[in-house]
Amino acid sequence: MSVESGASMSDIIDRMADRAIRKIRLRDPFRPSHRRRAGQSLEERRSDLAYDAMIASGITFFAIAILVVDLLMPIATQPLLTAAVLIGGGVYVWRLNEIRRVSAGLRGEQHVGEKLEAMERTGARVIHDLQGDGFNVDHLLITRAGVFVIETKFLSKPIAGDKKLHYDGTKVLLRGAPLMKDAVAQVTRAAMSVAEIVKTVEAKCPVRPVVLYPGWFVTGTPLKADGAWVLNENLFVMKIGDAAEVLNDAAVGRIHHQLAILLEKPARLT
Repeated sequence: MSVESGASMSDIIDRMADRAIRKIRLRDPFRPSHRRRAGQSLEERRSDLAYDAMIASGITFFAIAILVVDLLMPIATQPLLTAAVLIGGGVYVWRLNEIRRVSAGLRGEQHVGEKLEAMERTGARVIHDLQGDGFNVDHLLITRAGVFVIETKFLSKPIAGDKKLHYDGTKVLLRGAPLMKDAVAQVTRAAMSVAEIVKTVEAKCPVRPVVLYPGWFVTGTPLKADGAWVLNENLFVMKIGDAAEVLNDAAVGRIHHQLAILLEKPARLT
């Protein structure tokens, strides 16, 4: 091997090392998991909101600094700077409120997710954060009693007053007024989509839409025979344990495999 004129041996070794490193294709030391976590969509949403809030706060504080200088040394930019402060501050407050809302929903989904994962010890299978074609479902539970499409709704409890929800078979009410978001219709539509997939594996497998309100007591018809269940997480787990079995373990595995292939999106790599 020839040595370039004026180049030291250490320089040559460094160049050889650089070339070798560039030729190596690096990868993570472990295989990334494609199983989504409970509340993963909300985690991703919260990260996006936090980034927006950070940008808005930066713009706001920068505009405030310039506005202060402008007040001390008057120039013709005060209206624009004032508008920037108002807009940036408004976006910042809006995003903070969204972060609080998303964080509350995330706590609810993670709490329910832990309850469902505990059921895997008895042979159940769980898929979280379903990203289907035109729908999203928080959890999917496959058991010997059938498939349960679950939507979790976090709702803060009042310190005083009525602390119960009422389900009349079509909508959920709090103090006689229906909740703004129709979770029952949402999860029912999702369950119909899931049922289309399930019947390609097990034609007679029941698919049940479920809305869970963690920590709430639901009156009325929480266990509607021919429609969605609306109840809390503890009662749900108890009812699943008492339900009649219609599938064997092999069928549970086949359904889980089919749904996991069609519905679970790989985790985003960063």
